Amino acid sequence: VNCSDCYRCVRVCPVNAIRMQDGQAQVISERCIACGTCINECPQQAKAYRTDYGKVLQMMEDGDMLYLSIAPSFVSYYNEWEQLRLASATRMLGFKYVAETAIGAWHTAIATEEHIKSNPDKTHICSACPALVSYILQKAPHLNDMIVPVVSPMVAHGRILKSKNKNIKVVFVGPCVAKKDEMQMSDNEKYIDAVLTFEELDELFRLKNIKIESCEESAFDEAAIGNSRFFPLEGGLLKTANITTDLLDTKVIAISGYKNIANAI
Repeated sequence: VNCSDCYRCVRVCPVNAIRMQDGQAQVISERCIACGTCINECPQQAKAYRTDYGKVLQMMEDGDMLYLSIAPSFVSYYNEWEQLRLASATRMLGFKYVAETAIGAWHTAIATEEHIKSNPDKTHICSACPALVSYILQKAPHLNDMIVPVVSPMVAHGRILKSKNKNIKVVFVGPCVAKKDEMQMSDNEKYIDAVLTFEELDELFRLKNIKIESCEESAFDEAAIGNSRFFPLEGGLLKTANITTDLLDTKVIAISGYKNIANAI
């Protein structure tokens, strides 16, 4: 309804997944890679992502044992004093276990490093970003075999948690809407039961009347491993896996943004 027929989302979509019909921009779901570009670019805020906090509220009402996996990028969303109280606030919501997805990131990075070393004569595309994987499958399917067969940190962490207790429900919280699509890929729903953005987590705090500033400082239930907290940064997987590179390296490249990725491909 808010669409002003400006065509900006049509122009910026990297996979041509938006069409205009009856003066309104419509997403072509079978093409969409859930990168969120149209949401960020729309001046009228006519685009929105699927919210799942209601699903988590229902889990809470049902008395499920909830475990929280929180992306290490929470440090760029919450300020320093909020970060120190975040674990306490989420426990007040009802989560029995709270830890950083960086635990899974370490395993993803090490498995990626091992795969690359085992196949030194191949070209490799790291698989941690679901929007990138979907982009490759759509725009450059001839490169499919180059995608490293390793799950993302989110799925890796979910697997680790459910290997300890198969009766829990794992909720992932992070900044990326593409993770919502990733949860539904392959058999990932076996390991991840819901995906929230940080904004949705804040909505849960609001609905449950939990104020972070009123919570005590506390640590996560498990510490991140090595350099895994760097994983979300450009080149973070390389640093976590101890793969060295620099700006002049001709064998390894770390890039972000669909334009740079399209150029590299």
